[in-house]
Amino acid sequence: MNMRRGWLHIVQDFRMLPVFVVVSMAIGIGFGKWYSISNFELTPPIDAIKAIFRGQYEFTIPNTLALGVVIGLFLMMYPAMTKIRFEDLGKAARSPKQLLIVLFFNYAVAPFFVLGLAKIFLAGHPDLYTGLVLYGLAPCIAMVI
Repeated sequence: MNMRRGWLHIVQDFRMLPVFVVVSMAIGIGFGKWYSISNFELTPPIDAIKAIFRGQYEFTIPNTLALGVVIGLFLMMYPAMTKIRFEDLGKAARSPKQLLIVLFFNYAVAPFFVLGLAKIFLAGHPDLYTGLVLYGLAPCIAMVI
């Protein structure tokens, strides 16, 4: 088995996803402790990418971490995106009832459910309350967080 095929097989195997998440968290915490990241003002990832295309990129810790976010998100989302069968998208468009049910629950039921949970459990914590409500407003954001 060549190295490239082996890597893709490991990345596409969803059973390994929890391992990758835990290892990524450990690496991130390690970098944070090692470099005292809380002392830095981090660069937004889009600014680091713009700097690369303009030829003005500097290898600083904030810039490198910003690129790490982009690379990490790609590696996290790639396995899920490779499992999409695009020929099935036509089937989804031909069954509007199922599509409308999903849209209804994602955008009409879930946000109010999360708002209720936030009011019950996080009323005394405005930052967490706001974060949970925003999380509930945007379905399918779990991979990005």
